[in-house]
Amino acid sequence: DAKIFVIATGGKLAQFAKENNLPLYLLDPVHNPSGQPRMAVGYAIISVMALLAKCDFFHLTAEEVGETVSTVRKFASEFAVEVKEADNLAKRYALKLKNKILILVASGHLLGSAHVFKNQLNENAKTFSVLFDIPELNHHFMEGLRNPAEAKRFWHILFFESDVYSSEVVRRYPITQDVVAQNAVDYGIYKLRSTAKLDQIFELICFGSFTNFYLSMLYNLDPAPIPWVDYFKQKLGS
Repeated sequence: DAKIFVIATGGKLAQFAKENNLPLYLLDPVHNPSGQPRMAVGYAIISVMALLAKCDFFHLTAEEVGETVSTVRKFASEFAVEVKEADNLAKRYALKLKNKILILVASGHLLGSAHVFKNQLNENAKTFSVLFDIPELNHHFMEGLRNPAEAKRFWHILFFESDVYSSEVVRRYPITQDVVAQNAVDYGIYKLRSTAKLDQIFELICFGSFTNFYLSMLYNLDPAPIPWVDYFKQKLGS
């Protein structure tokens, strides 16, 4: 039988767990003042990891979590509002992405973080973005770079490179970038600077979160409201 464990901040899900006598991890999201689930990624990831570690599915030490927290603080400081554009990669990338369609490319352990980046671009910056993964995209994506030719000026492909990827995956990145260049499509590379996988996961989330926030500012938007998602939910529930 499947084992059910509920992680919630309250609401209907927590009530469901209590009514059905299900084990419940009730979070107090004091570090998510926005109240938006998409901005509570740290709670979502670490709570699930803690549960799985308690069940001995993998080993996670307090020291590893502490190192990851230090990584987040380091990059949050580097990408902070008070850091000028010349020294702030997140601000520079937001400027590059204005009026562009961002195509994200990642692999392995970074796919989840890249997915978060894409979703936050949609919801916070109200901009279109898609995600592909290497090696899967090497079977089709490259042939799709030809048409429509007029659309290429709107595309920017961002590759997330990591020394922690397998050697087979690492070899694919420069070749894929060569194909992109030959198709006259603009691209950039973000090379993860952290060394541990967990640290890299949060480094990318940090970079993506700041970048999409700055992009929302460039579009003169409040990143918090999600009117079309709310509209959809309202219609679905009526």
